[in-house]
Amino acid sequence: MLPGNLLEVVGEGTWSSGTRADWYLLVAPAQEGYLVRDAKLFRENQERPVIHVETTGLIERDGISLAASGVVTHNPGTRREYKLYISILDFSAKTDVEHLAELRDFFTAPLPEGTRIFDTTGPTLVVRYATGEDSEK
Repeated sequence: MLPGNLLEVVGEGTWSSGTRADWYLLVAPAQEGYLVRDAKLFRENQERPVIHVETTGLIERDGISLAASGVVTHNPGTRREYKLYISILDFSAKTDVEHLAELRDFFTAPLPEGTRIFDTTGPTLVVRYATGEDSEK
């Protein structure tokens, strides 16, 4: 057990290109619902994690525990890194059917004119252009 009673969990896997990757997790103890507090994904032979997730706080509703906030950092191997900040203000264990329908409509709507999609999951970069009708150029 680490300081703060954190548990360390290590997992093996592969990255999208088939290269080896390892997850290193720090997990809060049972009284906090075994929440992941820090997670890093390292590609083989890389010193910096390609993905780093850090969480803080605790929010509990209906017997469910979640981290109250977190930061997801993506380091694609360039000199840039991208950060996504997440804050959970409230949640419920009950399904909000109307909200799910709004989300589905939003994510399935035609893409705006001039949208460019960059796919970096394969060995070569794929750039796709959408004209609002989700067609490729």
